[in-house]
Amino acid sequence: MPTFCISVNDKAVATVNTDGYQILSIGVGASLDREELATLDVSGGSFPADGASTYLTWVPELPLLAGQRVVVEMREHGASSHAGKTAAELFPDEPPCSITDFTLTDSMFEELARLPLFRDKLAFECLSVDGDTRTGRTVADERNVRFNVLWNWLEPECARVAVRSYSLADLRARHLGTCHMEEQLRCGGAVSMVFLPE
Repeated sequence: MPTFCISVNDKAVATVNTDGYQILSIGVGASLDREELATLDVSGGSFPADGASTYLTWVPELPLLAGQRVVVEMREHGASSHAGKTAAELFPDEPPCSITDFTLTDSMFEELARLPLFRDKLAFECLSVDGDTRTGRTVADERNVRFNVLWNWLEPECARVAVRSYSLADLRARHLGTCHMEEQLRCGGAVSMVFLPE
């Protein structure tokens, strides 16, 4: 199974070998209503129909500054840099989550709409698998940007890469928002994402 290497400004943050897992998600998220500009998270696990699920986190919301470039490489082989942690290991003082329905309600959207904004827009630059540079920014009512590399065991030879910006209305209507990049990452390839100074 392939291995994913994640670095920030050429400094290794995590390497994850996917052997034994069904899903791996590597994401960079940013929002106008969060004080930190962006965060990096790496998580995944296995969810068998006839057994216990395992959900692990290798990088739990690492804060990112403007200009810090996240690079994701997909390699054919390689060992994990460290073990992923369960929620209980990451938050030992918190009780187990009992929520099973994570659907956003109208009151939740109203609360999100009232949150103060820390910036006017989000601008970013992506480097595609082919080496093309693509830039983008939020427009109109868009408040969030998400860069995501998603691998699953059904298509182990590749990972899906997407960069999208979206508004609260998009979330509420379950729309995908504006697509800025969508492609497949394969072994030997790499993609990157950086948020630009305002």
